[in-house]
Amino acid sequence: SYLGVQLENAFDIITARKLGLNSTTGALVKAVIPNSPAQKAGIVIGDVIVEFNGITIENDGHLVKQVGLTAVGSKVNVVFYRDGSPRRIATVLEPAPTSN
Repeated sequence: SYLGVQLENAFDIITARKLGLNSTTGALVKAVIPNSPAQKAGIVIGDVIVEFNGITIENDGHLVKQVGLTAVGSKVNVVFYRDGSPRRIATVLEPAPTSN
């Protein structure tokens, strides 16, 4: 399955505090793929995804794993922080695009 975000793998406490957070738990979005489920749901660069489909996200690798374990076409709830405030959205996962 495909959400359509690229994640920052160096999410440290300094970056977290700049984003208004006190923890490095979650996955920091560094890019959003155009026309992806993430973009359609309103996720933007700098959002920190902390929950995916009811599962607390520990880090970027954990989010990637959870997305991969979720069936294509599933409607999922995503909780993320933007500007230090939590937000909740729902989106439908799509098949991962193929490279040609």
